[in-house]
Amino acid sequence: MIGAAKSGTTSLYEYLKQHPQIYFPERKEPHFFGNMKPGGEHVNNINEYLKMFEDAPDNTVIGEASTSYLYSSDAANKIKKFNNNAKIIVMLRNPVDRAYSMYRHQVRNGSENLSFEEGLKAEESRILKGWKYGFHYFAGGKYSWQIENYFDFFGDNNVKVFCLKTLKKIRMLHYLIF
Repeated sequence: MIGAAKSGTTSLYEYLKQHPQIYFPERKEPHFFGNMKPGGEHVNNINEYLKMFEDAPDNTVIGEASTSYLYSSDAANKIKKFNNNAKIIVMLRNPVDRAYSMYRHQVRNGSENLSFEEGLKAEESRILKGWKYGFHYFAGGKYSWQIENYFDFFGDNNVKVFCLKTLKKIRMLHYLIF
C-alpha cells in the first residue's frame, strides 16, 4: 500500500490487518523501496525487510504500507523488480487538506516553526536543500506523475486508487450495518 502521507493509509492498514487472509507486519512503514526516506528509522537491507514477513501464515496475501513510495521517483521500479506481480493500493486525499494536515503534523512534532503560508513559500528552497518529504507540502500533493508512475510499471489492473473521503464513507457504512 502506498499513498500520500496524511491520506488514511494508517486506517486502511489497521483495517486490512484484521482480515484473516491478509498479513501486514507490525511495522507499518519500513520505507525499504525508493529514494524518499522520511526522518527516523527505516529498513535498509533485504534480509531485514524479509524478516518482517517471516511470521506470515501460509496462503495469505502479504503487504506493507509506506507512504514514501508514492512520492519517490524510483520506488515503483524497485518494487516491480522485487515482485513483478505486486498489487498496489494508492490512498489519496484532497491535496490542500493533505498539505495542511502534513504541516500540522510537523508543527505537533516540533519540526516546523513557520506559519503554513511561510512553509509553502519556503518549500522550493527546502526541497533544493534536501529537506525530507514531510516538508513538501505542495509538491507532495502533485499526484498525477506519482500515480502515472505506478500505472506505467504495474498496469491498470494492478493499481487501485482510493480517496480518504471514500474510506470514511465505507467506515460509516460499516458502523451503520454492523
